[in-house]
Amino acid sequence: MQELEATWKRVITIGWLIVWRGSLGGLAIGFAIGFVVGFIFGFIEGPPATSGRSPETVSLIISALTVPAVLAWWLLVVLMALRKRYKGFRLALVSTTE
Repeated sequence: MQELEATWKRVITIGWLIVWRGSLGGLAIGFAIGFVVGFIFGFIEGPPATSGRSPETVSLIISALTVPAVLAWWLLVVLMALRKRYKGFRLALVSTTE
């Protein structure tokens, strides 16, 4: 197996994949969770002004659900980056013990 130099072009290629997939997926996850939780609270309790629940409380609940989901998504994105075949190379985990 030939080890390649970590050039800026290769680093940018890998970094770009992680950033755009992670950001786009994180945004979609955050939107979906916020929409669903907001819809549920709005449907069950009505508007925050009449339900007695502050918008900050709903925001905190959404954040508590979104943060772990987005962190799990970012780990999945790193796994995708490790499995992807790039133009001319791929990433590999290699044992350092011989």
